[in-house]
Amino acid sequence: MAALPDKSWVEAALCFWRASLALGKDQDVVKATDEQLALVQAVLKGFVSWEAWVLPVLFAVCRDLEILACRADAVLRRRNEKAEKSEEAARMINKAFTMCITDRYGSGKNIYFKINKFSLSKNVLRAIEVSEMPPLECFPKSHVVTYKYYLGVSAFLNEEYTVAETELMASLELCEKNSAKNLKYLADTHVSCSDAYLDIAEDAIQCLVVEYIRKGDLKRYDQLLMEREKELMGKRIYLAIERIRDMCMRNLFRRVFILNQRSTKIPIDQFHIALKHAGLDIEIAETECFLANMIYKGFIKGYIHQGRQMVILSVKDPFPKTVKLSNLLI
Repeated sequence: MAALPDKSWVEAALCFWRASLALGKDQDVVKATDEQLALVQAVLKGFVSWEAWVLPVLFAVCRDLEILACRADAVLRRRNEKAEKSEEAARMINKAFTMCITDRYGSGKNIYFKINKFSLSKNVLRAIEVSEMPPLECFPKSHVVTYKYYLGVSAFLNEEYTVAETELMASLELCEKNSAKNLKYLADTHVSCSDAYLDIAEDAIQCLVVEYIRKGDLKRYDQLLMEREKELMGKRIYLAIERIRDMCMRNLFRRVFILNQRSTKIPIDQFHIALKHAGLDIEIAETECFLANMIYKGFIKGYIHQGRQMVILSVKDPFPKTVKLSNLLI
């Protein structure tokens, strides 16, 4: 390989060895992260004059920075110190991404970097949309999986569940069949996608949600929401779990239907008793409101006969198996 016309690599090499020394000999991941930040900065400094073949190097140092920053923050939290290395890493990676997008010397192969700040990821996604990108097929499968995964996560956080379902399933289909880790995280963000979620639930909370929904166990479902609120909030899926509570109520009402010999005419007080048993101390008028909402959202086919105080159910499929995802947002 021909010698480089500048000495930009010298600074980058020194930063690399300092980071390696801090991580290896000193066992200081916080110091190693600081050195890795300097390394990325050095690579970016020389990047303006280097050719496109150096893109894998930039990708590698940014990837290592992300890993080190997460580990450093964990150490800092144990020391009761401010854990801000991931934020510093996110800013540096964003800088690298911006340079790739606007690089006049590059080959057009732009890199999507995973960052923890979803507000920043919107800018990244927007930049990708307006740039001249090669087809996704030109990128490594692992990059496509990550890209589609975060497209789905972004859509999920914006409550665009149909888009989230499409992108997350596309990412899942590209994964290896035994990729349990990917399946687990995809299930976390796929929680609002109705029946699909019931089939891919993996961890303890997901399995409990599935169990309670299928049994129509509204009482234990509400207890789960209360007891695991902090954990669900940390996973950013609390609101989604709360929304699909309607599916649990739908199955509770279906049990009332079954216990009444599948009669298409059921007194409202039968549903009221079921809700009382589930721990809801409510008036019968509120039960009527719940039933009206179930009918409006498409969970129940039928209507309420006010005069007779009865629910008149459809003869054909009174409790549809699936509903539109958008109905969960009503």
